[in-house]
Amino acid sequence: GQQDPVCEDEGGEDSGSDNTSAGAPELYAPARQGVDVSVTPSFEWSDTGADYYMLQIGTAGNVIDIMVEGISITLTDSLAYDSSYEWRVRGVTGNTEGEWSSLWQYTTEQSYEEVVALHAPEQVSPVYGQVDNTPTFEWTAVEGADHYILHSNRIDPAEMVIDEAVVGTTFTPKETLKPGTVYHWRVRAVADTVEGEWSEIWEFTTESDQEVETIRETDLLPIRTGLNQNYPNPFNPSTQIEYTLTDMQRVSLRVYDMAGRQIAVLADGVKHAGRHMATFSAKNLASGIYFYRLITDSKVYTKKMTLVK
Repeated sequence: GQQDPVCEDEGGEDSGSDNTSAGAPELYAPARQGVDVSVTPSFEWSDTGADYYMLQIGTAGNVIDIMVEGISITLTDSLAYDSSYEWRVRGVTGNTEGEWSSLWQYTTEQSYEEVVALHAPEQVSPVYGQVDNTPTFEWTAVEGADHYILHSNRIDPAEMVIDEAVVGTTFTPKETLKPGTVYHWRVRAVADTVEGEWSEIWEFTTESDQEVETIRETDLLPIRTGLNQNYPNPFNPSTQIEYTLTDMQRVSLRVYDMAGRQIAVLADGVKHAGRHMATFSAKNLASGIYFYRLITDSKVYTKKMTLVK
């Protein structure tokens, strides 16, 4: 039942020398059944008074023999990561080899790449729906991360607009994003040279440049969902259009001419409950009557307005 040594003894008889063989050394380090031992470990054992010592290190049929003058040595060549090794020592005095020590076993550490398993960050914002044209990207911290890589791309036409290394868990772009445009974004953690998994891909839509103000009234919500008459009316060259929502829902606010051609998109996306204001600029349009239409989850509202130049 005793474990076989890493290498069979090459004869157990006295070589004929008058010298007395050294006793078996006691092993100190690496510890018996040690784990996460360095791949360049330090070996230590007791002094038996031998002239020098033979250190044997073995794994998977491969045996390393090292002659050591002293009772310790630190390897300069790396052993394999995440591997099981056996080792033993015996002293040599003159031409006489002493008894082998006990046979100890240990396991080396995992490689850095294996130890550092960076999970994907959890995204916080911007969330699905319509957001400000200078959104702040936010995600949760990942343990062990040095920094993060943030990607955001425009969908149509496809173009990478943000490729940033970010220290921290928030990032606000210096440049305003294109209004009324759909974007995707994702983020991953990085530690040294190890890159973690990408987060999910989230989608958001920037606000149209026509919509300049949103008033949220959480305490005094409007009593109904509806579309108000623009003001001023007639107008030149711009006018404000107000609509109210009793609950969060997806809405679309668009402007059409008398022929039914779409002129502008003032809102398109999920809006919070409350009072919302959009500005319609018609400085490049001809005088005449125009229609604006609010489409909600439950109803369509249409009103007309007059541009007079």
